Amino acid sequence: MSKVFLSYSRSDFNKLQQICEGLEKKGVQVWRDQESLYAGEHWPKRIGEAIAACDAVLLCWSATSAKSDWVEFEWNTGLALKKPIIPIFLDKTLLAASLSGFNGISLGDPFETISFIARALGKPTETVETGRATLVIDELESLDKKEVGEVRDAVKQMLNQQGWHVQGNIYQAAGDIHVTIQTAEQKPKKLLERWQAWVAFAIAVLTLTGLILDLPGKVQKLFLDRESGQIQVEYLPLSGIILDEAGEPIEGVIVRLIDVPGAPTDTTDKLGYFDFKVQAKGERQVTLLAQKEGLETIREDPTLGNTNLKFKLVRKR
Repeated sequence: MSKVFLSYSRSDFNKLQQICEGLEKKGVQVWRDQESLYAGEHWPKRIGEAIAACDAVLLCWSATSAKSDWVEFEWNTGLALKKPIIPIFLDKTLLAASLSGFNGISLGDPFETISFIARALGKPTETVETGRATLVIDELESLDKKEVGEVRDAVKQMLNQQGWHVQGNIYQAAGDIHVTIQTAEQKPKKLLERWQAWVAFAIAVLTLTGLILDLPGKVQKLFLDRESGQIQVEYLPLSGIILDEAGEPIEGVIVRLIDVPGAPTDTTDKLGYFDFKVQAKGERQVTLLAQKEGLETIREDPTLGNTNLKFKLVRKR
């Protein structure tokens, strides 16, 4: 079971409740302080241990959370522990400069957001150096400061001393790239942070340029072998959600790709989600059939590489 640490401002939680419930239904355990932190515990160490035990930090970013000492302490601790940071944008507030290398998704359709998070958790992550987590937890345990701002500053100082700034994974949602550009008021003060911001911006510009020049390859690229001249076959994704007439997800729909060798089959989960990986030489249309007893069968022709499909099944008349 995957596990995420929820970093958020409590005033934003009502916007996140459906996401948390959906992740739990999808088998992703969500750790949040209001439910898991107990009175009398050494909270810096306890939160550090919680983040270390999670697969990623789900950073719920808003104007409120951007000003929160607690949230800043949590994502800085996540960086120190080299955990992937998955930003969920609740409004248009820009990420902090030290997070400018990370991309995320804007909070919109809850099913799409949940599917994005699940896919992000499935991506490979860097291996943390031996002893790094122990060093961070020991440092947090040694802190006798009670104010969260002081603890946050101590963690940031540790990051600077060890050179442990942003080195995490960059996430993007179904091909939509979210570029964070600092305004003049938010311009990083330190040379290292300025350098990181410009590198992140340059990477984003190059990526956008590549997508414009080569749209067919934006999901998964097919490349030409220079020696043999042969096009290499890769696996392209195809995924989406199936809903009923009321817009609710339908579990147990059998989804088949009838014109693909081996006729891949999947069954929708509790969130109505299906997911294929299809071996192909390039993006092309396939024939999708979705069936469930008591509902009208649908037949569609999506293009491989599409991960935001949405279909509705209606009751048989």
